[in-house]
Amino acid sequence: MSYYFCWQKGCRDVGVRKKISERDWVVLLNTMQPDNSYWKQLADSASTRWRLEAKKEKRFKKEREAQNAKYVRAIDAKISGEITAADFELWKASVAKEVERLEDAIKGIETSDLDDKQAFQRSLFPDGIFGVIPARSLKQVTAHCFK
Repeated sequence: MSYYFCWQKGCRDVGVRKKISERDWVVLLNTMQPDNSYWKQLADSASTRWRLEAKKEKRFKKEREAQNAKYVRAIDAKISGEITAADFELWKASVAKEVERLEDAIKGIETSDLDDKQAFQRSLFPDGIFGVIPARSLKQVTAHCFK
């Protein structure tokens, strides 16, 4: 017979037969049959999230354009002698730092794959997966392993 054990150092209190654990996992999967209201809610949630992210990205891009315009104005002011070279360098550093922050924010929105996966998982299991597992044996294992 095969068993699943807690592999934490000093924790050998819990052992669950592999066959029982796998059977309980199949039972759990069979209980997850979403209905039409779930799919509508999921679509609405994804649509809302997409709209919010698109607004945020648009705002960041607009802010980046404003910072670039400030940089152009600083160059014009330096050329015309309105500001000193030292003031120009301070302004240039400030604008560069802000543009870098905005670029990182935009990149973060475009590559939020992990956040999307976690949001999807939360939509399926708002209380976490262990809130729906029917098998007492798996709960025992996780209780000891994840203290």
